Order: sequence, then structure tokens, then C-alpha cells
Amino acid sequence: MRNIQSLSFPMHAASAQSRAGGQTTIGPDTIHRVRTANDITILVRPNPSAPVAMLEGCLRAGSVDESAEQAGLASFTASLLSRGSANYDFDRYNEAVESVGASVSVGGGTHISSFGSESLVEDFPLMVEILADTLQRPTFPPEHIERVRGQWLVRLQEREQSTRSVSYRRFNELIFGNHPYGLPTSGYIETIQEISRDDVVAFHQNHYRPNQAIIVVSGDVDPEAVVALLESHFGSWRPGAEPLPPK
Repeated sequence: MRNIQSLSFPMHAASAQSRAGGQTTIGPDTIHRVRTANDITILVRPNPSAPVAMLEGCLRAGSVDESAEQAGLASFTASLLSRGSANYDFDRYNEAVESVGASVSVGGGTHISSFGSESLVEDFPLMVEILADTLQRPTFPPEHIERVRGQWLVRLQEREQSTRSVSYRRFNELIFGNHPYGLPTSGYIETIQEISRDDVVAFHQNHYRPNQAIIVVSGDVDPEAVVALLESHFGSWRPGAEPLPPK
């Protein structure tokens, strides 16, 4: 395990003054905006009210990119990203995040897949490192795919027992048919059972790209230091061609 104390990160220059009674006005002039060479938009808003750093981001990868026969693939893929990556297997990932009281999340939706972290400022570089590895270099261990699939199927079975859930799903199916808007982002029992590791790997390779991604950071941070940190971890992420719509 790397030494967390070796990760220095400059705090916002106005922190001490603001904590002493100053106020920060929220507006366009307080938000630092940068677009990287690989098409990621970075937005940073210093907020020295507490020594924390929060990151929220999104990628253009969602259920609109999956076929009806693979309903649930986008969300299923997102749920597997934290199960292991090139530099953080499942155990090391959890130890690194939990040992500093932080949180890291990844989730799939209709149009986007989202990701985020919340930590103390001093641990923010580690969270960015973990997120970058998770998003760019997941390993999708077969044993974890089956473990998550089992958990997923239990939730889908429970969904079938909810009158509200069933009526909501039937309404969308009636209005939108086989369009992605008519299909649940969590898929169906039949589709989740059939998704293979190759399907997950292909979806990640085709859709997890920096093209038009957005990363927002707020906290007691220096904007230029945040941009430099993000570019050091995400700058080599190569954009891909716009994926074709599902058949």
C-alpha cells in the first residue's frame, strides 16, 4: 500500500481567510473551466468552508447505447468497474478507499454513466488515481461478474413483486416499445442472465471514452492544481470514434 501521507495537494489559497469569516460568492467568476486535449471538460469551484474535495463526472455511455436484447448492459458494466482494475484489485480498492473514510462510486443511467468521489482534501489525489484506473483499466474478474450477476438477479426478482415497479415498467414499455426509453436500465432477468464477459468488455471498450466527458470538482482546492492532477491521470485516455447506435 502506498504511503498516503506522501500525496501532497495544495489547498485553496483563501482557505484560512474564508474560515475566519470571509464568504465566497457562487457565480461564473468563481468556476474554473478547462477543456483538455482529449475532450474532457473540467469545472472546478473552490469552496473553503470545509477541508473536503468532491468530484462528480459523467461519460456518454448509457442504456441508449445497448440493444433491447442486452437491456441492462450499461448499468451492469458500470457496477463491475469497482470489482478490479489494473492497479487495484477488489480487496486493495476497498482497503484504499475505506482506510481514509472516503467514497468512490460508478453508476449507469439512460444517457450517461456517472462516477464520483468524496474525501478529505489530503486524500483527493488518491481518489483521482483510483477513479482513473477504475474507468480506464478495469479487469472484469469472471468470479466477480458472476457474484454481481447473482445479486442483480435477486433484485430483479424482488422488482417483480412490487406493484408500483411493474406498473411503471409496463407504462414505459407501452409508450416507448423497444426504444431504450421503454426498457428498464437494470434490464430483465432474461437479458442479465445472457450477458457475457465479452459483452461487458466490448461495451466498455466502445463507450467508455473521454469524448465530451465532464468532471466537476468542488472543495478546498486550488483550481490549477486540480486541473494538473486530472490531466496527469486522464490526459492519456484516448478519445474514440463516435459509436454506432445499437441495432
